[in-house]
Amino acid sequence: MALGEIESDLEGFRTTHWQATQAQTVAVTAGQRAPLVSRFAQVGTVALLCADLKHTRAWLTHVLGPLAADDEQHARLRETLRVFLAGGGSYTAAAAALNLHKNSVKYRVLKAEEVRGRPINGDRVDVEMALTACRWLGSAVLSGTQRPPRFCS
Repeated sequence: MALGEIESDLEGFRTTHWQATQAQTVAVTAGQRAPLVSRFAQVGTVALLCADLKHTRAWLTHVLGPLAADDEQHARLRETLRVFLAGGGSYTAAAAALNLHKNSVKYRVLKAEEVRGRPINGDRVDVEMALTACRWLGSAVLSGTQRPPRFCS
Protein backbone atom coordinates (compact mmCIF):
# COMPACT_ATOMS: atom_id res chain seq x y z
CA MET A 1 0.00 0.00 0.00
CA ALA A 2 1.32 3.44 -0.88
CA LEU A 3 -0.01 6.54 0.86
CA GLY A 4 0.21 10.27 0.31
CA GLU A 5 -0.43 12.91 2.95
CA ILE A 6 -3.99 13.96 3.82
CA GLU A 7 -5.06 17.01 1.83
CA SER A 8 -8.38 18.70 1.07
CA ASP A 9 -10.20 19.79 -2.10
CA LEU A 10 -9.51 18.70 -5.67
CA GLU A 11 -5.95 20.03 -5.80
CA GLY A 12 -5.24 18.27 -2.50
CA PHE A 13 -6.53 15.02 -3.97
CA ARG A 14 -4.17 15.43 -6.93
CA THR A 15 -1.25 16.12 -4.60
CA THR A 16 -2.09 13.11 -2.43
CA HIS A 17 -2.39 10.90 -5.50
CA TRP A 18 0.98 12.08 -6.84
CA GLN A 19 2.58 11.46 -3.44
CA ALA A 20 1.10 7.95 -3.26
CA THR A 21 2.43 7.24 -6.75
CA GLN A 22 5.90 8.36 -5.64
CA ALA A 23 5.73 6.14 -2.54
CA GLN A 24 4.67 3.26 -4.81
CA THR A 25 7.71 3.87 -7.02
CA VAL A 26 9.99 3.45 -4.01
CA ALA A 27 8.19 0.27 -2.92
CA VAL A 28 8.35 -1.28 -6.38
CA THR A 29 12.02 -0.35 -6.73
CA ALA A 30 12.80 -1.82 -3.31
CA GLY A 31 11.14 -5.09 -4.32
CA GLN A 32 10.76 -7.75 -1.66
CA ARG A 33 12.52 -5.67 0.96
CA ALA A 34 9.79 -2.99 0.81
CA PRO A 35 7.47 -2.65 3.79
CA LEU A 36 3.79 -3.46 3.32
CA VAL A 37 2.92 0.24 3.66
CA SER A 38 5.00 3.04 2.14
CA ARG A 39 4.17 6.58 3.20
CA PHE A 40 5.32 9.53 1.14
CA ALA A 41 6.30 11.33 4.35
CA GLN A 42 8.91 8.61 4.92
CA VAL A 43 10.21 8.20 1.37
CA GLY A 44 9.65 11.50 -0.42
CA THR A 45 13.28 12.36 -1.04
CA VAL A 46 14.11 8.76 -1.89
CA ALA A 47 11.32 8.84 -4.49
CA LEU A 48 13.08 11.72 -6.21
CA LEU A 49 16.23 9.60 -6.43
CA CYS A 50 14.23 6.88 -8.21
CA ALA A 51 13.78 9.15 -11.22
CA ASP A 52 17.36 8.42 -12.31
CA LEU A 53 18.70 5.24 -10.72
CA LYS A 54 21.80 5.13 -12.92
CA HIS A 55 23.02 8.49 -11.64
CA THR A 56 21.72 7.86 -8.14
CA ARG A 57 23.86 4.70 -8.03
CA ALA A 58 26.90 6.67 -9.25
CA TRP A 59 26.32 9.42 -6.67
CA LEU A 60 25.77 6.90 -3.89
CA THR A 61 28.98 5.07 -4.80
CA HIS A 62 30.85 8.40 -4.80
CA VAL A 63 29.47 9.31 -1.35
CA LEU A 64 29.84 5.91 0.32
CA GLY A 65 32.76 4.44 -1.62
CA PRO A 66 33.34 0.75 -0.86
CA LEU A 67 30.69 0.98 1.88
CA ALA A 68 28.13 0.77 -0.98
CA ALA A 69 28.95 -2.91 -1.58
CA ASP A 70 25.83 -5.07 -1.76
CA ASP A 71 26.58 -7.64 0.94
CA GLU A 72 25.62 -8.42 4.54
CA GLN A 73 28.81 -7.11 6.15
CA HIS A 74 28.53 -3.69 4.52
CA ALA A 75 24.75 -3.61 5.06
CA ARG A 76 25.34 -4.03 8.81
CA LEU A 77 27.88 -1.20 8.83
CA ARG A 78 25.58 1.08 6.78
CA GLU A 79 22.59 0.45 9.05
CA THR A 80 24.65 1.08 12.19
CA LEU A 81 26.00 4.32 10.73
CA ARG A 82 22.50 5.39 9.61
CA VAL A 83 21.02 4.82 13.08
CA PHE A 84 24.03 6.52 14.71
CA LEU A 85 23.62 9.64 12.55
CA ALA A 86 19.82 9.66 12.95
CA GLY A 87 20.35 9.59 16.72
CA GLY A 88 22.42 12.75 16.63
CA GLY A 89 25.75 10.96 16.67
CA SER A 90 25.10 9.29 20.00
CA TYR A 91 26.66 5.88 20.50
CA THR A 92 24.34 5.28 23.45
CA ALA A 93 21.16 6.10 21.50
CA ALA A 94 22.28 3.99 18.55
CA ALA A 95 23.13 1.09 20.86
CA ALA A 96 19.66 1.22 22.40
CA ALA A 97 17.95 1.41 18.99
CA LEU A 98 20.01 -1.47 17.58
CA ASN A 99 20.01 -3.54 20.75
CA LEU A 100 23.81 -3.59 20.78
CA HIS A 101 26.51 -2.64 23.26
CA LYS A 102 27.77 0.95 22.95
CA ASN A 103 31.28 -0.30 22.15
CA SER A 104 29.93 -2.44 19.29
CA VAL A 105 28.27 0.63 17.78
CA LYS A 106 31.48 2.63 18.16
CA TYR A 107 33.49 -0.15 16.50
CA ARG A 108 31.04 -0.37 13.57
CA VAL A 109 30.94 3.40 13.05
CA LEU A 110 34.74 3.56 12.99
CA LYS A 111 34.86 0.55 10.67
CA ALA A 112 32.31 2.20 8.34
CA GLU A 113 34.46 5.32 8.16
CA GLU A 114 37.52 3.17 7.52
CA VAL A 115 35.80 1.26 4.71
CA ARG A 116 34.45 4.51 3.24
CA GLY A 117 37.96 5.92 3.28
CA ARG A 118 37.15 9.26 4.88
CA PRO A 119 35.32 10.67 7.92
CA ILE A 120 31.61 11.45 7.80
CA ASN A 121 31.89 14.99 9.16
CA GLY A 122 32.72 16.69 5.87
CA ASP A 123 29.61 15.61 3.97
CA ARG A 124 27.31 14.31 6.66
CA VAL A 125 24.06 15.31 4.91
CA ASP A 126 25.07 13.45 1.75
CA VAL A 127 26.07 10.42 3.82
CA GLU A 128 22.73 10.42 5.64
CA MET A 129 20.80 10.72 2.37
CA ALA A 130 22.86 7.97 0.74
CA LEU A 131 22.30 5.68 3.72
CA THR A 132 18.56 6.40 3.60
CA ALA A 133 18.52 5.54 -0.09
CA CYS A 134 20.34 2.28 0.67
CA ARG A 135 17.82 1.46 3.38
CA TRP A 136 14.82 1.90 1.10
CA LEU A 137 16.18 0.92 -2.32
CA GLY A 138 18.80 -1.70 -1.44
CA SER A 139 20.20 -3.62 -4.37
CA ALA A 140 18.65 -1.23 -6.90
CA VAL A 141 21.29 1.37 -5.98
CA LEU A 142 24.12 -0.61 -4.39
CA SER A 143 27.35 -1.60 -6.10
CA GLY A 144 27.37 -4.88 -7.95
CA THR A 145 23.81 -4.65 -9.22
CA GLN A 146 22.65 -5.35 -12.73
CA ARG A 147 19.97 -3.01 -14.03
CA PRO A 148 17.33 -0.94 -12.29
CA PRO A 149 13.81 -2.37 -12.16
CA ARG A 150 11.64 -1.57 -15.18
CA PHE A 151 9.30 0.60 -13.09
CA CYS A 152 11.95 3.32 -12.65
CA SER A 153 13.85 4.99 -15.43
